Amino acid sequence: MSMCKRVVSYAGGVASLAALLRPRFTTESESMKFIHQREQLEEGDLVVIQCSQPCNIRLMNDANFRAFRNRGRHTYHGGAFIKFPAKIRVPSSGFWNITLDTVSRKAVSVTRKPQLEYSITFKRQRREGI
Repeated sequence: MSMCKRVVSYAGGVASLAALLRPRFTTESESMKFIHQREQLEEGDLVVIQCSQPCNIRLMNDANFRAFRNRGRHTYHGGAFIKFPAKIRVPSSGFWNITLDTVSRKAVSVTRKPQLEYSITFKRQRREGI
């Protein structure tokens, strides 16, 4: 298990060391019915998604993820995928949000939580000088 540096903040200041050491995990949103994972990625990294059924996959920066979560206008990399593994190249370095939801007539299923088996992995580019 590789350790990486990350800072977790909240309105009162920097979070405790326990919060910083907590393992990363994928969350499922209760209100919008999508699967979400946030990662720090570098330009050129590859996001690889395996899924048991067709789904919408979005790769978004934080500002676009906030708009998506609030059902506003947003831009993303990805789309509806029916063949897997789905691969999306990261366009620039920074924090990125990956969301998955089942393919339906609506962009996000509001009737039920997605019932699917999935995995999200990352192929990181080799960095010079590392």
